[in-house]
Amino acid sequence: MRFSILLLCISYCLNAQIQDLATTDDGKVLYFSTPYRLKGSSDVGYSKIFRYTDNEFQLCREIALISESPDTNFYLARHPSVSGDGRTLVYTASRNCIGGSHCIFFVYNQGLVTGAGGVDQDLSPGILTLSPDGRYVLISSMGGPFESNSVAWSDLSKGTVVNLMDLSVIGDGRQSIANGGTVLLSDGQGALLWNQGHIQRLSFSAAPTQARLSADLQEIVYEAAPAGGNYELHSYHVATGQDLILATGPGAPADSRGLGSYFHPSLTKDGYLVSHVQNKQVRVQATHTLTVLSLVSSSAGFTDVVISGNGNVVYAVTGSDRLLRADTTSGAVTELSAAVPRIQIVDGVLVPGARIDLSVSGAPASATDPAILSEAGPAPIIARSTAAVTFQIPWEAQAGSTVKLFVPGNPSIFEEDDDNPLLGAVPQFYTLPMGGPIYPPYALAAHQDFSALVTDQNPAKIGEILHLYFTGLGTVAPAIATGIAAPIGPLYRLVTPFSCQFEQGSLFLPAEILFAGLAPLFIGVEQVDMRVPSGLTVSNPQVVCTSTDRLGTITNYAQIPVGP
Repeated sequence: MRFSILLLCISYCLNAQIQDLATTDDGKVLYFSTPYRLKGSSDVGYSKIFRYTDNEFQLCREIALISESPDTNFYLARHPSVSGDGRTLVYTASRNCIGGSHCIFFVYNQGLVTGAGGVDQDLSPGILTLSPDGRYVLISSMGGPFESNSVAWSDLSKGTVVNLMDLSVIGDGRQSIANGGTVLLSDGQGALLWNQGHIQRLSFSAAPTQARLSADLQEIVYEAAPAGGNYELHSYHVATGQDLILATGPGAPADSRGLGSYFHPSLTKDGYLVSHVQNKQVRVQATHTLTVLSLVSSSAGFTDVVISGNGNVVYAVTGSDRLLRADTTSGAVTELSAAVPRIQIVDGVLVPGARIDLSVSGAPASATDPAILSEAGPAPIIARSTAAVTFQIPWEAQAGSTVKLFVPGNPSIFEEDDDNPLLGAVPQFYTLPMGGPIYPPYALAAHQDFSALVTDQNPAKIGEILHLYFTGLGTVAPAIATGIAAPIGPLYRLVTPFSCQFEQGSLFLPAEILFAGLAPLFIGVEQVDMRVPSGLTVSNPQVVCTSTDRLGTITNYAQIPVGP
């Protein structure tokens, strides 16, 4: 009865990351940001900028993080914007704010411009968008939770910065500045074009949530989300004011504030063609006709699209982070990078000897199981279920060393940064499966005689010895080989300091631990026998367990039903 109950309970009873696509007029160079790294590299696991050119991916910008104080440096490289000829690049470096009142007046984004010799120069706080001629920059400060929405304009040839009071970008601000420095913005009265102090009012037929301006100022494409209606993609001819609905999407939400893009529109420099997404397809359409060329479709949908200034190339990224290139003349589609498999830790901890359950999403059929590589070699697979693959971290791996989680059959150019430090001990409870989220969860505990599990219907008694089950409690003695189930004898006792208390309001009642070590007949599972202390009056006290080793102290919580 004891082992059948435990086996039943222990066995199993992600947004796109490639974004900010930007390309040159001829489409030969693509920039984008992503936290992914090139497969097999040691690139950092936070946002950086890559360049695709001459059929290869190159790391373009990576900024070092000061890990001791991540809100002191701008370490996230994002939002690349490139001139049509590819000679000038601007991008935005961002940072976090850990907390405190200083966040209210915090600068979250710093704009940088690539100078002579490829050296980056600070321009101004904010997110940058470059004009296609490479001379002018739109600077918007949106991005931080306490950051006011302000806009500025810069002429790079003169080094001047002009603050545009009471104006704001429309949506994300991409493709909002044309050759000559004219900017597409809005104020309390609606959309407008600003040109060095001169304002031209625009008569859109719907309120825009995203907008794109052609390099020659002839055409605007904007997205609307009218309350109670459907998403709409409009073209607007600047000279005549002609406003045409190019495409209609699904029902729009009642509140369009802070709404992301549905169509992901992108304009050619003459405004004649627009690429956009509709019904999980990338389409190219003339802005004055309803003629549509469907280039590629994806069941995962698309999260970003950009068309080259000349209109010959479209780049698109799917919801599974496949990066595609489409030739608008021939319709030929090339996969530049396959979908990136994503590894998720379903349960368990990264501690020598511990069990850990991994699942993989977004992997093609050709990909294999996930894998874990430690300094002591690969972690063996000890179980499989429909939900996850279970590994045991090698006992021989040292706490403080690094393990790599990866998918050996990953066909993508990129991978997640899943290099993780091993901890010395983490008191990871095994818990009862419940019908919904409960915190803290119910500990997996057997009654003193192993006749049944402890539940609300069958609670523990004061003074009873309970058998709780964990993984990740740390080193045991004597040593045991990785991948071997603990025998019934001898006992493998825990060496790492470990203690538990029952919490009752502000009182903590120490639990008498009679045994803590490997659970017989299991791999990487610890059994802790503890006595329920007298003096408990609550029916579902929390049990608080703590592991301590040279790397620090870690505490975890669960609850146990206790009856009179």
